[in-house]
Amino acid sequence: MVVWAILASGAASAAEDVHSRAEALARSRRFAEAEALYRRALAASPRDYQLRRGVARVTLWAGRYADAERAFRDLLEERPRDVATLLGFAQAAYWSGDFRSALERYRRVVAIDRDNAEARRALGELRSASLPRWQVTATAADDSQPLRRVGALARFSGFSDPLTRWDVMLRRADFDNGVGSDASGIGAGASTSFPRLRLSIDGRAEYFSFPDGEHGIVGGISIGRRIAGRSVVLVAAERTPLLGTTSSLGGHTTATQYRFTWSTDDAATWVASVSAHIVRYSDDNRGQGADAYAIAPLLNGRVDIRAGLSAAWRDTDENRFQFTGFRSERIASNEFAYTFTGVYDPYWTPHRLRDGRAVVVISTSLRKTRVKFQADAGYARDQYLTFTPPSGPTPSPSFTQPLMLGRSFKPWRASVEGVMPLQRGAELRARYRHEVTAFYRANEFEASVGGHF
Repeated sequence: MVVWAILASGAASAAEDVHSRAEALARSRRFAEAEALYRRALAASPRDYQLRRGVARVTLWAGRYADAERAFRDLLEERPRDVATLLGFAQAAYWSGDFRSALERYRRVVAIDRDNAEARRALGELRSASLPRWQVTATAADDSQPLRRVGALARFSGFSDPLTRWDVMLRRADFDNGVGSDASGIGAGASTSFPRLRLSIDGRAEYFSFPDGEHGIVGGISIGRRIAGRSVVLVAAERTPLLGTTSSLGGHTTATQYRFTWSTDDAATWVASVSAHIVRYSDDNRGQGADAYAIAPLLNGRVDIRAGLSAAWRDTDENRFQFTGFRSERIASNEFAYTFTGVYDPYWTPHRLRDGRAVVVISTSLRKTRVKFQADAGYARDQYLTFTPPSGPTPSPSFTQPLMLGRSFKPWRASVEGVMPLQRGAELRARYRHEVTAFYRANEFEASVGGHF
């Protein structure tokens, strides 16, 4: 009996030594070494519960959540009320984003160990993330057409589970184009995700009243799937009202866009996206385009600086630039120079637009306010519609004929945004943006306040 006691004591000491050394390696983020140490010990004791749980924990800390979840599930079949294993099982779901499963598993931990601090903290975070939310956003914009727009959007959100959100939206916009008109909408949306399938779905529908008094349904749906690493592929279809030009306010034109996007969101290194889309307009016109950008961190600390490049391509089948008038100026005794004017009616139609820009993003915190400055500028070429003849012998041109010409220009835009926390979890956000292209200058101010109930 004494011999068996000594042997048991030695085995326990050896196992304890393995655990302490593996935990030390894991704390240094040497997860592969910690796992190898456990597996060497398991080769001698393949059914040792503590060693197998150690492997599961190291796998979890290494970010291999699916493997860790399987390991913890196998252990729970043997000891379904083991708190440490249940906690690891819950953490595997929580850290992988499966909040729905995590909520149920943390409840199991608390049911057995009522004072478990880790489980109670996680339950509090999950419940806080599922509180009903509200947000009210106001915008004011003006551009060089000229067109002024003032609008407001109110959104109320509730959760049926931590991963399923339901939205109700109300919006209104008033336009000042010398006449005055307005638009409004009421809609609903929902979004949910299925972490085991790495799938997310987002959809909304809105009953929209156009400035000309017509009504229609707008909205969209998107389906995203996470693939290798932190990459996501997204397929989306969206129908939107086109109210960006003064002439568009007299109609009810819409655009339906179908988009495919690949993106990555590993913020610690770089973010990037590549997308392509086609557009179907309600007046039977068509368009297509593609975008790409990549932004990498340059400086991390009190001031965060990121920089990168972006590129875009746009084309439209039919032009919607319309002749509106002309001016003439005598340049000789029997010759006049003509200057023609026109507008996009009812929406902008780019032709063979190629746009490349440099991008910089600077963010920091000033006391409790987070501030972000973003700017991009570059070089672009496109084809645009003008009219001919450039001159003639009479004050009025004897004929007018459209003509497509190429041009180059230097587009740029800049924005500054501030986010300030308020009381009881509310947040105030304000943003100003200025944009310049070949034919268009715009200013926009946006402010929003939101929080949870």
